[in-house]
Amino acid sequence: MFTGIVQEIGEVKAIVGNTDGVTLQVYAPHVADICTVGSSVCVHGICLTVTQKQNHNLTFVVMAETLKKTVLGKWKKGTKVNVESSLHAGDEIGGHFVFGHVDSVGVITCIESEGDALLITVEPPKEMMKWFCPKGSVTIDGTSLTIAKLDKDNFTVSLISFTTEHTTLGALR
Repeated sequence: MFTGIVQEIGEVKAIVGNTDGVTLQVYAPHVADICTVGSSVCVHGICLTVTQKQNHNLTFVVMAETLKKTVLGKWKKGTKVNVESSLHAGDEIGGHFVFGHVDSVGVITCIESEGDALLITVEPPKEMMKWFCPKGSVTIDGTSLTIAKLDKDNFTVSLISFTTEHTTLGALR
């Protein structure tokens, strides 16, 4: 269980394998300092288990099903990812409850500025639209967000500058 409050932007150091599964190594010094082998870590919204930890690098084994349901298979060395350690009893819950089980991948259809905010419009698969509601929560790349606007085929989230500066969402195109 996670909160969707990104603790750091990590960097993919290695990704080896094929569509049957990959081994992923992510440089994430803060999260590496607070987790252990066997810990669950949210990497860009995906709950993964730490299989090795060395020199601030976390290693994960990723199965084929995860590659099918996420964009992880498109990552390469140098890809920036949002990283969060798992929630522990007594921790502050500053975002929303996030499971790290990715339901679908949406398409960004519009990015525009509105004052200091950044508006991002996402078109999810049509069958997912029934699960969204105005002011409901959604997680994009592991970041907990609130739906600012809901239309028939898409939803829009509004990001404050802190979010665009401390997650990978500010680099979306």
